[in-house]
Amino acid sequence: MSGILVTDLPKTFRDAVLVSRYLGIPYLWIDSLCIIQGDTEDWAHESSRMLNVYSDAYVVIAANHASDSAGGCFHIRPARISASLTLPGIGHVHAQLCANSDEILYANAEFSDEPLTKRAWALQERLLAARVIHYNSGQMYFECRHGMRSEDGCKTDKPYCDLSHVMQNRSSARKALETWSSIIWKYSDRDLTNPADKFPALSGIANLLGGLLKDEYVAGLWSSVMVQELAWHGLWRQNPQPINEYVGPSWSWASFQGTVVLNKKLNWRSIAIVEDWQIELTNPDDHYGQVKSASVHMRGPLTQLTKSMIPGGDHAERLERAGVRPHPNFCTKYSGEVSDTRLVLDKQDLNSSDQWQGMDIKMLLLGGYGQASPVPPCEAERKEAESKQDKSDGNFKFKEGFGLVVTLINVNGVIYMKRIGWTPLHSNLVEKLKETTEDWDTITII
Repeated sequence: MSGILVTDLPKTFRDAVLVSRYLGIPYLWIDSLCIIQGDTEDWAHESSRMLNVYSDAYVVIAANHASDSAGGCFHIRPARISASLTLPGIGHVHAQLCANSDEILYANAEFSDEPLTKRAWALQERLLAARVIHYNSGQMYFECRHGMRSEDGCKTDKPYCDLSHVMQNRSSARKALETWSSIIWKYSDRDLTNPADKFPALSGIANLLGGLLKDEYVAGLWSSVMVQELAWHGLWRQNPQPINEYVGPSWSWASFQGTVVLNKKLNWRSIAIVEDWQIELTNPDDHYGQVKSASVHMRGPLTQLTKSMIPGGDHAERLERAGVRPHPNFCTKYSGEVSDTRLVLDKQDLNSSDQWQGMDIKMLLLGGYGQASPVPPCEAERKEAESKQDKSDGNFKFKEGFGLVVTLINVNGVIYMKRIGWTPLHSNLVEKLKETTEDWDTITII
């Protein structure tokens, strides 16, 4: 019988074998051993099974402090802050007072200083698991879906990110989408050795939510709320790694390097319409996996953007003195040359240079935030009947809009649009663009 000697395994694997045997668990799954390395077909098949692998595991062993397979679970720990005390009056008794860790009490158990928690793949491994044993730099932690307890006695009943309501199929669609937004926030700025794994490394969680939502998954977005989820924005990452391969379409959060904030506000109303989309998957059987290409066909208010002539002001001057390039201002045909609305570019290098000024830039109004005005009952009935006819919400008053900033791109002689950023819009501009029929156009974004 062929096999692998335990002594030939890296330290992290040997320690995992030791823990499994101590717990009386006869089977151990290690990704780099159980997935054939260098075999793209086997990798594609196995990566699509991550939901079952981690959610069905009895326990997941996380060597958080290890930067590679040689780090192991067990190591020499740094000294704990402590003080020796003598208790007078009760004999020769000595005690040691130790300061408890605040990692799970005040930092929401992010463990952000541990190497493993910086890896994108590790997030779904943690969230899908019923139980996790964390081997951190300072101590061990036991985590389950009801909370966490540390080796020094600290505990919390608040899960790191509660997926139990989704796993038990007792979550509302709204709650599930809020959970998804929270996960994208945690996931989007983590490291990937292979940038093309952006979707596969989250496919288990996407698969789980897809089963609950009964919704189509379109390059990281859910079709039922696609316009709203297109209105994401990001926080630039310092010193992003160069990416020379396709990760996802420009309109997907997956294309952004940095922390992504998905739009989950309840006071959102969509204006633009998604008419169709096309998506080509690397593995056609894995709907939540790697994407080869994707496009979305949209109709909505589209307007040209030009550079604003208004000076940047004192704030912009202070930013420039500090070495920070302020966001450029722009104007539309409705604002003349004095608009002070800022253009937030997705790529920092595009903002730090003036490359954007040489682009043909347009803005697609996706929708906005506001509230419905109270109306008398009879008026409400009339407006409801009208809204059913024209599919609009005339009673809704916009306070702020979200504009998707796009530019032309030529692909093999075919003209498309691609996202390069976004912009917040004043309510009066939202109303003008929404109501002016001549501003509506149909575009394809890749």
